[in-house]
Amino acid sequence: MIERDNGLALTVELRDEPNCNSTELSDTYSGGIPLSWIRLTILEVYPGEEWDDTCIAEVVPYFTETWKWNDE
Repeated sequence: MIERDNGLALTVELRDEPNCNSTELSDTYSGGIPLSWIRLTILEVYPGEEWDDTCIAEVVPYFTETWKWNDE
């Protein structure tokens, strides 16, 4: 789940594959309000074949002109 500072939340299911997963957070999600923070929460996992952990290799935010970062 991706939550943001204005109380909105979006549940996203990631594919289990070596390629990149991407999720676009639209202006509807932002509400046109500058963004101060986001929180990523893992809601569900499944047992691995070899390791007893959960891995996320990388999280990279990409911002467009309509997304404004609130750095106050």
